[in-house]
Amino acid sequence: MTWQAQSALSSEEVTVVSRRDDSAAPVHVQIKECTTIASSDVHVGVDCVVDPEYALVGGGATTDSSTGSPAFLRESRPLDARTWRASSSARAAPNPHHLTVYAIGIRLDGVRTKDLQDSIQRRSVQLPTDVAAVQVDDGWMAIGGGAQTAADVSVAGGAARFLTASYPAGLDGWETASTDDVIPAAGTTSAWVLQIEDQVIEGFGGLEIKAIQGSSEHADYGYSTSSLQIEPGWALIGVGASIDYAGEQRNRTLVSIQPGEDGRSVSVTSRDQFVASAGTTTAYAVVARKKAGTHGLCNPGTALESSVDSCVSAVCEHRGSCCTTAWDDTCVDLVEPVCGRSCAEHTCEPTVFEPEKWTYTDGSAVPSNCYYYAQNRYPVSGVAQDPGYTMGLRPTREQAYLFEQYAAGDGLIPSSLTEPCPDNRTKIYMYANPFSYHVYRQDGDGTWSDKFGFGGLALPTPDTGDRPQHLADQRNPVEAYMCACNHPLPDQLPPRQ
Repeated sequence: MTWQAQSALSSEEVTVVSRRDDSAAPVHVQIKECTTIASSDVHVGVDCVVDPEYALVGGGATTDSSTGSPAFLRESRPLDARTWRASSSARAAPNPHHLTVYAIGIRLDGVRTKDLQDSIQRRSVQLPTDVAAVQVDDGWMAIGGGAQTAADVSVAGGAARFLTASYPAGLDGWETASTDDVIPAAGTTSAWVLQIEDQVIEGFGGLEIKAIQGSSEHADYGYSTSSLQIEPGWALIGVGASIDYAGEQRNRTLVSIQPGEDGRSVSVTSRDQFVASAGTTTAYAVVARKKAGTHGLCNPGTALESSVDSCVSAVCEHRGSCCTTAWDDTCVDLVEPVCGRSCAEHTCEPTVFEPEKWTYTDGSAVPSNCYYYAQNRYPVSGVAQDPGYTMGLRPTREQAYLFEQYAAGDGLIPSSLTEPCPDNRTKIYMYANPFSYHVYRQDGDGTWSDKFGFGGLALPTPDTGDRPQHLADQRNPVEAYMCACNHPLPDQLPPRQ
């Protein structure tokens, strides 16, 4: 678990704390915590954004009043692929308070974050009632969700509505509820669900998801708090809460839906105000882990269970040993014709040191940088990219400390010198400091090679001590071993630019 203070874009100025939980690797979690600097009776549309190498999967919010009286949640829901939004306000009487918004993101080893973000869809329903529910599509799973309520300003006369529920309906959808204040207020309730297709994720394997529920805590009046703990081996990816009323008074609403500081717990709180309102409060969580024994379909590996993916079932109907003995090259070759899924970008092959494919006939170098060379890629339109290129990023040299996590967002898997790379991936070594960075790769025969700069030639077994960036001031160096999914180069050299 690590943290770092940062700034973020929002409708209000906020302070930001970033925490990570890698205890369920290869599922990695980031929790961003964004707190309004100013206190106010009302906070509208406060956003919290996960870092670019993470895909948003959940979030929450909590209020913190300086007066000791509570403020209540009106909105806590996903906005886009990286942003969680929340709103809050006091009820009837003025009550300056701070609003903290939580955004939960995940990164999966071996998967480009942009691909993961694109695979997660948002669905929503808005109804002119106190309750709303949204269902996932057939063959998809709910991984998170949120809620929003709004009063009809044309008839509410300044009154407001507040959230009373936002929780997972198993893996099938998300349910929400809201109520008006002591003053009646007609309006709408909206439900959001984040869904992902229930199939193997290439480069990773199967993602196992489940919804869990904490104890229901009763209170006749005042605060009621429910919490739950996350089991070891599981990653927290979504939080939820609900209130069940014990009488006719429906004056109890949600104050807080929040993940714990360590990312291993959930706490939710409700309270009544002005009029006693008995009820129970229940915490919910959505958790995830990699399905044991699974891997991508586009590389050889252990035998797969037919239930893990409809494509696996179809392939095993053609070749039963794929589900009993091993998922071999023949099984991989069946994926596209049987399932209609392309493996062109996902089948990894060990690299071969081929300096002739990086040198024109006149002896000049193919213009590409060390990062692209390490991944055995020619530049697109003559432009080679730095770590983070798949997410549209280009870190500066002063951001050397981000290179490893940006490379992970590009789909590279963190590793070590001695740890074998899975799926025929290529081991690379990355060195970065505030002045420069360089990347080497370990070819299939075990030797190392590199390409220094756009004008440099591909060279075998480099002596890293002779590389210019290693002679520079080595303050705060970043050194990392990673595994890249490489592909053979085409026979034809790229055209000169």
